[in-house]
Amino acid sequence: MKNWFLRLPIRHKLSLIVLVASALSLLLATMVSFVAQRHTIIVNHERELMTLGGVISQNCPAAIVFDDRDALEKILASLKAKESVVEARVYDSKGELLARYATPRAGRVTGHVDFMGARLADGFAELSQPVMQGKEQVGRLFIRVDLREMRSSLIAISLLTVATLALGLMLSLVLSHYLLRVIARPIGALHNAIASISEAGGYHQRATVESEDEIGQLARGFNTMIATIEARDIYLEEQVALRTQDLARQAQALMEAKDRAEAANRAKSQFLANMSHEIRTPMNAILGMSHLALEVTDEGQRKRFMQTVRHSAEGLLGILNDILDFSKIEAGQLQLDKRSFRLDQLLETLVSTMNVPALEKGLMLRVEVDPTAPQAFIGDSMRIHQVLLNLVGNAIKFTEHGSIVVQVASALNRQAADGVFPLCFQVKDTGIGIAPDKIAQIFNAFDQADSSYSRRYGGTGLGLSISRQLAMLMGGDIQVESVVGEGSVFSFIVPLPATYASLDDHAALGQGGQGEPVLTNLKILVVDDNEVNRDVASMTLSDTHQVTTAENGLKALALLADKDFDLVLMDVQMPVMDGLAATTTLRAVESGQEIAAAVPPDLLEKLRKKLFGGHVPVAAMTAHAMGGDRDMCIAAGMDSYITKPFQPEHLRRLIQEMGGGKQEAPAGDLVDQALVESPRAAQPSGEEQPQDVAVFDDAAIVNYLQMATSLTMPQIARVLAAARKSIAENIIGAEQALAAGDLTTLGKYAHTLKGALAQCGLQQPAELADAIQVAVKEGDEMDYAAGLAALRGLLKAFLE
Repeated sequence: MKNWFLRLPIRHKLSLIVLVASALSLLLATMVSFVAQRHTIIVNHERELMTLGGVISQNCPAAIVFDDRDALEKILASLKAKESVVEARVYDSKGELLARYATPRAGRVTGHVDFMGARLADGFAELSQPVMQGKEQVGRLFIRVDLREMRSSLIAISLLTVATLALGLMLSLVLSHYLLRVIARPIGALHNAIASISEAGGYHQRATVESEDEIGQLARGFNTMIATIEARDIYLEEQVALRTQDLARQAQALMEAKDRAEAANRAKSQFLANMSHEIRTPMNAILGMSHLALEVTDEGQRKRFMQTVRHSAEGLLGILNDILDFSKIEAGQLQLDKRSFRLDQLLETLVSTMNVPALEKGLMLRVEVDPTAPQAFIGDSMRIHQVLLNLVGNAIKFTEHGSIVVQVASALNRQAADGVFPLCFQVKDTGIGIAPDKIAQIFNAFDQADSSYSRRYGGTGLGLSISRQLAMLMGGDIQVESVVGEGSVFSFIVPLPATYASLDDHAALGQGGQGEPVLTNLKILVVDDNEVNRDVASMTLSDTHQVTTAENGLKALALLADKDFDLVLMDVQMPVMDGLAATTTLRAVESGQEIAAAVPPDLLEKLRKKLFGGHVPVAAMTAHAMGGDRDMCIAAGMDSYITKPFQPEHLRRLIQEMGGGKQEAPAGDLVDQALVESPRAAQPSGEEQPQDVAVFDDAAIVNYLQMATSLTMPQIARVLAAARKSIAENIIGAEQALAAGDLTTLGKYAHTLKGALAQCGLQQPAELADAIQVAVKEGDEMDYAAGLAALRGLLKAFLE
């Protein structure tokens, strides 16, 4: 075959090549055209059937509901205009045949239609779809269409395609016969010329590829062109292959990212729904019980109501703390606080916290500790306690009977070479267990094993995610083994350096306890531009400490230049000189650096002589409670941070945490996060929490201050008088600043009002003042005059 083709003349070879190429091209084109037309016909028939079904089903609901079979017969009779429709039926919601349209080709009724959608059966296309009235299905429509018309169309198209192919081949043959002579004639001439040169002799070299004649140049150019094309084709094919691989990888990555994003979006949507439920549940109890407590006269009932409010508030606080911890972990801002702690006291605190809910469900909670494990370690005991608290809380939640066992052992019962013990914690329960396909899901943020609306157990879906990330932050991880119906075992290993130094009893969680000596007679400077805040802090601490007050940062520096103080409680936003500038100036004086703030030269000289080389502890005492505000305070040189309004025990705990007395270097540690994130987070067991004042009169505010502070009645009277005066003056100042168009001063007055109002429990006016301050700070549009008028209206009874 190959030799036969090679022996053919060039003209015949070209004709044959062109004919085959044309035949293949025409065949491919006609096949594509046929497939496209076939697809179009089928799709059009499907759309026509669906449209027909939609139109009929829209006209049927009323007739089905009222059992108007004549109307249904008329509706179906309209299908006569469509010859391809051989049968149509309408059923009610119970499957009873109400009406039928049929042509002779339909045959008899074959029984109830038991499918939904469209299908092909015995040369017919069948459609079954529900008939809806609103959101309720009232019946079903069945339509059968004969496909003979479609098959006839396809046969006609097939014949036309074959005829087109044959005609194209004939035209190709005729055209190639005449057109290829244009190509064959120059080649034949070249062949004749070469033959003549060969026969005549002497022109052989000129006829070769190396010759300089036109044929040689054509051959040389052709060979060069082929070589160039071949090299370029190889290069392009390699580039196309590489690019194709890159595109495939990118497409795969995009699909995976899309799947992850969709999964995350679904999980977060479910999380928001769960979070709304979890927040509204305690809020409903808080609002309801607060209302009942205000109405009831029996003190015993009131106390029970307030205890319910306290428990609900603690639950709500736990949800908010989970969200805050998760946000900090996601932002990479959560830092570990490594201190010495006693393992037995950490576990004792855990048991004392979780034993009551365990006993309420009839469960036994016990702790088993490896006697060979060290008892004192260095690490973040608060975060270990948080992980254990979450795991034990989950165990109690998902266990109806049996026990919860917390086991602690030193992994492998041996110490690492660097003195670090892999401490293993295990929480075993006899609860409902976890399905194998749900184990990986429970550690995902916003995910829960049961996320349905009918779920039996509540929760935000963040606890285990936070616990795992905390464990990983401490160098470990959480593992789980579970059998459905038998229980679960959660375990995590944390590598901790052991310490054999003597620890006091109060060092269990790295925080002060009942055994810690109470610091007294400290010299404390309270700096706040609000007189109410100064009085509250002063009267709270004056029983056990020597308290001095100042209304701005500059006066605080003057007092520090004249007197010795063990601790400074510094507000952030104040007139003349704010707390950040005052603290920055103080730290610059202590370290001998240049002073950026405007300080009188004589005062600056006194400060340098008195404070150079020392360190006065400074704690921020401010209404700014965002993470950025906290970092701003620490960057300015403050040692700790507490938010207003604060509870007396929080302030005392702050002083206890900072240790009193001057330090040689900044402590760098902050007050417990419970104080920073929620000023009312921790109340002693059995005590009622103060509720925000709803009726703005003296009696309500006195009642609030009695519950929120340890002040005496004369002290409360002083606070009340100072608050009334301060709030009235600041409202007038704010109105004057607005009249003068000085929004910056208006924002400062609003900030001062917010602190004074919140300290008196006037939460609604405090929120309004805060809204004004935020609008000024962010440059948002707000009717400040209306806001101040509303603020004055709310406080009318209080100010008169």
